[in-house]
Amino acid sequence: MKFMLKAFKSSVLDFILLFSSGIWVVLNVYFLPFHIWDAGVMRPWYMLHGYLPYRDFTWIRMPFDLFLLSWWYRVVGVFPLSYQSFYIVLMLLIILTLFIVGRYLLGRNSRIPFLFFIIFLFPLFQNTEVGELLIGLFSIVLLGVFALFIRTKKIVFLLLLGCIAGLSFITKQNSVLVIAVVYGFLLYKGIITKEKIKTVTIWLVAFSSGLLVPILLLIGYFYVQSGLSDFLYYTVYFLVTKYTSAPVTKGDGGWILISYMLALIPLVYILKKMKKDKEIVIFLIFQTLCLFSSLLPSFLSYRAFTAFPLMSLVFGYIWIEKSKNKAIFIFILIGFIALNVRYISPYLASIQDTGFRPGQYLTSYGESEREIGEWIRANTKSDEKIINYGSEMIYLFADRLPKNKYVEPFPYLLQPFEKSTKVFTDNPPRVVIYDKSLPNDHMGLSDWPFLRYLQENYNIVNTYSDNLVIYQLSPDTLH
Repeated sequence: MKFMLKAFKSSVLDFILLFSSGIWVVLNVYFLPFHIWDAGVMRPWYMLHGYLPYRDFTWIRMPFDLFLLSWWYRVVGVFPLSYQSFYIVLMLLIILTLFIVGRYLLGRNSRIPFLFFIIFLFPLFQNTEVGELLIGLFSIVLLGVFALFIRTKKIVFLLLLGCIAGLSFITKQNSVLVIAVVYGFLLYKGIITKEKIKTVTIWLVAFSSGLLVPILLLIGYFYVQSGLSDFLYYTVYFLVTKYTSAPVTKGDGGWILISYMLALIPLVYILKKMKKDKEIVIFLIFQTLCLFSSLLPSFLSYRAFTAFPLMSLVFGYIWIEKSKNKAIFIFILIGFIALNVRYISPYLASIQDTGFRPGQYLTSYGESEREIGEWIRANTKSDEKIINYGSEMIYLFADRLPKNKYVEPFPYLLQPFEKSTKVFTDNPPRVVIYDKSLPNDHMGLSDWPFLRYLQENYNIVNTYSDNLVIYQLSPDTLH
């Protein structure tokens, strides 16, 4: 009877913890400043109008997040609130998954890493893009399925492990490092436990079979859509050649990585004394380290989210193993907070300054962009395509599609300049929106020949907010 009462109290406590965490997520996403990811709205919108990533608009990441968003928008429509709703559904799914996996791995001690995740989630990652959220979700599911295989030895879990790894890879390319860790660990486990070659081969084949399912489906889709060569060019060749030397904005995400290492290093030390789940913790450490590559090459802090759910479990294992000496855990926690105070302080300041109220959108657009959209609607045909190098949301406000695939004014995407310029001059858009401040933000853009062509062959119709200019093709320009 006492055991049943204790179990009931524990269940009620878990329910309260999950429910209050869900409320906290809603408060932070809906009632604090929220960044609308333009690409997360616009690229799926292009897809809903028949455009194919890579072939019809430039994109260098894997496309699974875009497909999910396009399916979501097909149901709920395309507007800022629909993106925000998708974001919160994904975030709630992450905390539920972390709770389940944490309970499976750590038992009742899972409440500690769960609270760690909830407490630091928004101070560190108040605005994270959907791709990083998905990788964070897949990483925690991957660890949970890996633990199921280690504890049960059932091959079906290796098949599932491969599927999850494949979904992670078709979301972001750097997941290939985690895939390499799985292969390495299966080989290592086979050698250490002196498994038969046949057994290890079955492990590798099962994992590889699951891995190939999402990857081959994606490749098959682009082949059928006549976009496979563009897909491979931007996601493989371009990424490992031109993008590595591209000038990108450098962030301060390195501080978060240092704070992660502050916990990972003690866990490596503790590992020597662990008697349970040693293989799982080794995998957790290597998986986390591999996800550090998510920050490359820009080191933008929000990209560190990919490893954050796993880091919560790292803190959980430290809590368990140092149960006799919580001072070490507290020291690590204080160090973690100190290293991340640069992110925590602005978060607390935003609450103090604006409070919790709905509609606090952080956007790249304002009234000027909406007015430009209205002008385009009134002065172009409904099926006319334009080029817009202001806020990408102008396409949505104008309900017009891009004239060609070059939807972003990044020099590394427009190169070679001769090739992209020829696309514009051979079939010039009648209307171009251009932000005159772009060359200040994108080094080398001023050398793009199309800008000279724009000045020589287009007339200025109107200027908004000093920098946003509507250009219209001169009537005497030869097509």
